[in-house]
Amino acid sequence: MENLTGKQFGSYQIVAPLGEGGMAAVYKAYQPAMERYVALKVLPRHFADAPQFVARFQREAKLLAQLQHPHILPVFDYGQTEGYAYIVMPLIQSGTLTDLLNGQPLPLLRIRQIIVQVGGALNYAHAHSLIHRDVKPSNVLIDESGNCLLTDFGLARMVEDSVNLTASGAIMGTPAYMSPEQGSGQKVDARSDIYSLGVILYEMATGRVPYKAETPIAVIFKHIQDPLPSARSINPELPEPVELVILKALSKSVEDRYQTAGDMVRAIQEAIPDSLTVSTEVVTHKATIAKAKILPPRRISAWVWRILVTAIVLAVGAISVNLWAQFPRAVPLTSTVAFPSAIPTKPKPTATPIPPTPTIVPPAVLTEYLENVRITSVDTFDTGDDWNLSAGRLTDGTLELIGKNWNSVTHKGTFTEGTGILVNFKYTQGADFELYFENGQWQTDSYKRFGVYLTLGYATSNRWNGKNLTGNYLRGNFYPAPDTLYSLLMVLGKNGDFFAIMWDPSNPKKIIYDRQKIETWKGLSWTFHMGADKGTILFDDFIRMEFDKLK
Repeated sequence: MENLTGKQFGSYQIVAPLGEGGMAAVYKAYQPAMERYVALKVLPRHFADAPQFVARFQREAKLLAQLQHPHILPVFDYGQTEGYAYIVMPLIQSGTLTDLLNGQPLPLLRIRQIIVQVGGALNYAHAHSLIHRDVKPSNVLIDESGNCLLTDFGLARMVEDSVNLTASGAIMGTPAYMSPEQGSGQKVDARSDIYSLGVILYEMATGRVPYKAETPIAVIFKHIQDPLPSARSINPELPEPVELVILKALSKSVEDRYQTAGDMVRAIQEAIPDSLTVSTEVVTHKATIAKAKILPPRRISAWVWRILVTAIVLAVGAISVNLWAQFPRAVPLTSTVAFPSAIPTKPKPTATPIPPTPTIVPPAVLTEYLENVRITSVDTFDTGDDWNLSAGRLTDGTLELIGKNWNSVTHKGTFTEGTGILVNFKYTQGADFELYFENGQWQTDSYKRFGVYLTLGYATSNRWNGKNLTGNYLRGNFYPAPDTLYSLLMVLGKNGDFFAIMWDPSNPKKIIYDRQKIETWKGLSWTFHMGADKGTILFDDFIRMEFDKLK
């Protein structure tokens, strides 16, 4: 392809080439309206000469632009000019997964992170009926925080279908990472992408791809017919559970592989446990208990208070020393912490739903998190007074959030610094949803949002700043599973300090969390939303709290 430096493609001024592959060339470009650099992926001119390509390109580009996942590189825009078709994406110059693979195995926790993130991206795309067809390390970008961004979704399909390669017997893809069915020209589905991800896992675990040969076609034949070389024979230090994941992902038969990318993600999480451990140290002093300021009596589940005592105290408090040693300690460990602790065995319609509150002994590290926690309201979803129900319904004290094109349920009222929410919910099969604080108008430069995105086998924190989305890997040792009860605590700290932690109440050691400090967001008022794209989420309780400090 000719060098397009200096050309004007729509509103984008091409600045410099960044690289060129078999299907497209990538350029750095400047977008004056947004005052930012972007990446332009430009397809060869002869593709645009094929009438069937133009229609497919427009259709696929629109579909790709609708993908919203923290580990899929988003599509900003697309267009055609001077006979070229191009796609506009964020500019990521920190490298690709290829740069990390230097012939040596990667650390196990790094392998785990990459498979979880890329597998989560594939699981999301497959749920939206999109197959990648060319999953390989060079299509996994690594941002400055070390997180993965899968790119080139749909590009192989655009090219393949547009020039009718399949009918001519030619194959589009990368032989070293190609599934047996793709290499033999058969119809592919999501399990072909899972095989390619298995090849990446094999390479990260051993330092080499499973099959090498003198010609690309010879590599394809090896994928189709040769036995898989043992990963542990190459890397004897590789744990056996990891090799078992590799063997299943790289099965020749699609029926013997993981049937979804979410299944593979959960398998690698079990094979490589997270290193996060939970402290059980306690202090010798007792915390005083403050009565909660609460709305008029409502039905309150007994386990709500159990969660507040055991989960907030054990789950949130116990990890704080490890999480935020870098944050200043404003209060010594001998500080008094106030929070509710009683666990009624049966709700009683008294003037206050909280019975007498005995003293308890919290973990020492609790004072490193929140000081003087006070519950200000408990919503058990008996009425819709506190919510604008545009995408859900109330049934027997349960809020049923129903996914459809990112409709949301909005909490009436605003949240300011020093407040937080705790929600208890059950994740259902195949659901995609997000819980978030929002300020400003969507799709404007001043828009701000912090939230947690959840889907099958995957969770991340999302942050919108203007029209730009960034996602952080939620650290911890579990990911959402269907029909399981979870608790999520989201906090607005002082001076733009945001915190989110989610855990399994039946096992407080299973925790994921994130904390971000965005000082330019301090002093804002926030609205709380619960939005769903697909599936149904069941919410049992919503608890609002105030606190003095997030340390």
